[in-house]
Amino acid sequence: MVVENFPRAVGAMTKDQHETNPTGLAGEQAPSGSGGKLLELDERRRTSLGKIGRQQDRRYLVTELPDGTVILRPAVVLSEAELRLLSDPDRLARVDAALADPESAVPWTPRTPGRPARAS
Repeated sequence: MVVENFPRAVGAMTKDQHETNPTGLAGEQAPSGSGGKLLELDERRRTSLGKIGRQQDRRYLVTELPDGTVILRPAVVLSEAELRLLSDPDRLARVDAALADPESAVPWTPRTPGRPARAS
């Protein structure tokens, strides 16, 4: 499989095919300076991604298209709490306001077992 710089991934092709259509995709040209890299799978269909992608990317979402094209997109894992926060513009605005003016923030006090939560 020939893998170009993100986000393109195309099947292996002959040299003649590559010269006439470097990306292997209809109507598209290869980005300037984006030489492809050949990845070979071992007998267990594994390969190393050590020489492609950015060093800081450790997780990827993988999409496989019907024609066999494989697309790797850098990904992060979020907790449910982080996802709720990032999905709520009002909460984000309150966090931004608190970060901009820490003195205005209400201090957090841990709850004591058996004691009701403080009313907000």
